Amino acid sequence: MSSASRGAPQLDDELLYVGTYTDDGRSGGIYLVHVDRRSGQLRLAGSVSAGANPSFLAIHPNGRVLYAVNEIDKYNDRATGAVSAFAITRDTGALTRLGEQPSEGGAPCYFRFSLTERLRPPHPS
Repeated sequence: MSSASRGAPQLDDELLYVGTYTDDGRSGGIYLVHVDRRSGQLRLAGSVSAGANPSFLAIHPNGRVLYAVNEIDKYNDRATGAVSAFAITRDTGALTRLGEQPSEGGAPCYFRFSLTERLRPPHPS
């Protein structure tokens, strides 16, 4: 969202982050949506470019960082996907890109936090 946020949320709003698939060129990445809890109305607040296919999102338990799985087969000419991190602006929910790292596996679609709040890939099935 860098500076693309269109205003602070209203008192009755919840913030919703929506990850997307970007391969078809119709999506811009991660969207921030305000949800009016009383009416259920959705209002687009902004978006941020988040690399290719930021499909699965999770907010760190501290509430200050959003992680996105980049569901791709190749990252930096390696057979791996990626995970991107974004700082969450407290008052608006806007996202600022912090960086990305390889996921060490192709086409990742999920991740979780461990009990020690460190980002970890899922256990193989």
